[in-house]
Amino acid sequence: MSSSSESNNYYPAYTGVWTNWSRGRVLGATLTLSRHDADLLIAFTAFFVAWVSTRVWRIMCFIAHRLLSTAMAQNSTYHQQQGILRNASNAEEGIQLLWQLFWANRRRRSGRRFQPLLMVILAGFCIAIFTVAGGYSSQISTALGDEVLIKSANCRNVASTFTKGRTLSDTALSMSTWSSESIDSAANYAQQCYASNSTGLVDCRRFTTKRLPNQIDRNAACPFSSEICRNSAGNIRIDSGYQDSHNQFGLNSPPDQRIIWRNVLHCAPLNTDNFTSQVDISTEPLTLYHYGTVDLGNGTQRDYVATARSLESQYSSHYSVEEIVSYANFDMQVLSSYVMKGKPIVQTDMFTPIDAMARTDAELKIVLLSGNGVVFVEPGSDEWYRVSDTGTNILQDSEVESSRRVYYPLDPASPLGCTDQYQFCNPGYRGGRACGPLTSFYDALVGAVPYFNTTEKGVAKSDMLDRFKYFYETFAFVTISNIINHLGPASLLSQVHLQNTAQNHLEPNQWQLDVAHWWDILMANKQALYLDAAYSSPEPAILANYVNYTAPAQIELCQNQKMRSTAYASFSLFGLIFTFVVGFLIVLFSYIQEPLSTWIFKKRGRKPYQHLEWTTNATLQLYRLAQEEMGWGTWSDCTELVPTTKDDDMLGCVDITDPKHPGIAASPQRHCGQCGGNGSVKVETDAAQDTTQIGITSDSTSTLDDNQESNVTTSNVSGSTAQTDQEDETLTDEEETVSTAEGTVYTAIVINTCNNTTAPGSSAASHTRAD
Repeated sequence: MSSSSESNNYYPAYTGVWTNWSRGRVLGATLTLSRHDADLLIAFTAFFVAWVSTRVWRIMCFIAHRLLSTAMAQNSTYHQQQGILRNASNAEEGIQLLWQLFWANRRRRSGRRFQPLLMVILAGFCIAIFTVAGGYSSQISTALGDEVLIKSANCRNVASTFTKGRTLSDTALSMSTWSSESIDSAANYAQQCYASNSTGLVDCRRFTTKRLPNQIDRNAACPFSSEICRNSAGNIRIDSGYQDSHNQFGLNSPPDQRIIWRNVLHCAPLNTDNFTSQVDISTEPLTLYHYGTVDLGNGTQRDYVATARSLESQYSSHYSVEEIVSYANFDMQVLSSYVMKGKPIVQTDMFTPIDAMARTDAELKIVLLSGNGVVFVEPGSDEWYRVSDTGTNILQDSEVESSRRVYYPLDPASPLGCTDQYQFCNPGYRGGRACGPLTSFYDALVGAVPYFNTTEKGVAKSDMLDRFKYFYETFAFVTISNIINHLGPASLLSQVHLQNTAQNHLEPNQWQLDVAHWWDILMANKQALYLDAAYSSPEPAILANYVNYTAPAQIELCQNQKMRSTAYASFSLFGLIFTFVVGFLIVLFSYIQEPLSTWIFKKRGRKPYQHLEWTTNATLQLYRLAQEEMGWGTWSDCTELVPTTKDDDMLGCVDITDPKHPGIAASPQRHCGQCGGNGSVKVETDAAQDTTQIGITSDSTSTLDDNQESNVTTSNVSGSTAQTDQEDETLTDEEETVSTAEGTVYTAIVINTCNNTTAPGSSAASHTRAD
């Protein structure tokens, strides 16, 4: 078990064996290696599969040879095909030789000329199967994708209000540096990977899920009382749906240990009529927004949530030649109201909403958008940007006194109200899913308490609760408010059309596009937070705001954070074991099939002809037959893979007297070699039938004595007969028993009958062959 890291890979990966619960306990067994080691394993696996394919071909040849074997007289096609099946080392060689055999005999009338084509098809099938298998062998890695486990370091979490007793304000302040960096990264990721027109400049394969799913309703009702929304319909509601801690956030765990989470954001532009007032102060007039009260401490409150400068103040430069500016951007304010036990939390940095906005089951956000010097080049119908239909000519260049027509906002600031709701579920609670209420974040946690075996204060009673705490504490302090406060107007998609001080184009539903973009940044940030929890920043200033995990279940979860990385490769351990075990068994069987056949033949005498034909069709045995036929050598081991001669035996060379018909040169004194071994050859003659019967004798008392003579009768082509000279045939005293249920078995393998001389024009001795 080890870890390694590429210079361009921020998160190092765990290398070794682990379980990817996306595929289950058995199929999910995974081996992760560095890219270098993975390439070697893939290459070795492909080589092994190719080797197995050659051994499968040898098994197929052995079976086909045995099935086709017959003691009946056959033409040359049969014998050559049997020789090819016996000696072709791989399917490619088999196809080549079998096709050439078919082509050479294509004009023959015998139906057997097509038999090699059947074997060509069989060989082609073998090649096709293992070509596909070789390709799929890479699926042992690629089928798993590039999911790996982070090699956890600094495994800890952000200090939590619920565990450290700190206020949300204190925690947010202490983590501003970390939060800013995290949000900037999430904004880049959302723009590149969540957008449909991604440019691909950012690696979108870091998280286990490229983008979190959601359901968007762009014609939703007002989330508050109808009188406070600009429209009773046409608002936006984004529902994350039920998202799994394993599938969506990469917390690798079995199904009964997962947490399900849901988030709903519901927004609508707010009415300003009857909810604003004007106030004049010494410097400039202000607009007050009365959507709630804010606690000022010492028992005092103010009855408005925010202020905005007047339009004249925001656009003063447009009325003065001396104050022409070259750049302007929108100004944004975010106000929050958190709910605990169905009531708003009263703090100096939060507001308590008026009755028309009050929700006991949701947190509230108000986002105020001010033009702040930005002019619009065309009128618009967007309900949040609220651009005037009446244009105004302003001075564009003081030197040439040129002007252009622009459009201003209708309001000093345009409010957008949102509700934010959460829900938590335990999918393994008593065999089924159990969910808390869809409500504010704190109340959602409290409502889910009974399903995670914990107390209202978050005191763990089980490993499942520890996992639950790990899950929600990881993203507890990142909200829409954090994103807008940090990014400001950069969080608006409309910025792509902002040039200097002019907003060139707005979509009719531009505000909905902006809210959806905030959501994308929020989701990308949540995804990144789990990776950061497993491998947090090593900077001391940031580590000071983290606390170490102490619960074993939390440490285990931290060490099982998945991500995607192309610097590593993961293999299915089940696939590897299956491939190599099955392949090894195939290879093993291919090497023991011949010894096994020999053992069965010697013990039980099963199918002697098929066995001995396979043996004598071997390359070296065929060479022995050719040399022996021409009288060269005294041979032994004639049923083994390698036949041998006496030490001082010389063999014949190729006779090229006729270059078109080369052969083995005949021995000057042509004689019969004797095949040694465990058996002996028995020769019986029948003068009346003019035949010689040969075979392997059984273990009986009837044996031939040394130097016993046997007459062999031959007949010439014209029908005349001649008596051959008598020869001595020396038989061994020890005879081999080859028995079947019917009794003694005789082989049809041709055994040489010795003839010192053969009359010209005469044929070889005829044999009666018995199976």
